[in-house]
Amino acid sequence: MDIAEKYGVPLKPGIPVLAVLDSRGKVIYVQDEGQFSDARHMTYESIKTFFEQWKPKR
Repeated sequence: MDIAEKYGVPLKPGIPVLAVLDSRGKVIYVQDEGQFSDARHMTYESIKTFFEQWKPKR
């Protein structure tokens, strides 16, 4: 609960919830609409695609 509060991650939509941080610990994305509420039924590819959008650009 403390970590969710620290990064501004709302728990109301349910869990799992997430925040994406940059290498300095700055929040660059906060899940706010329960996007992963059905994670157990998501494919590996759909989860991977979601996280790849936050991959650092070189």
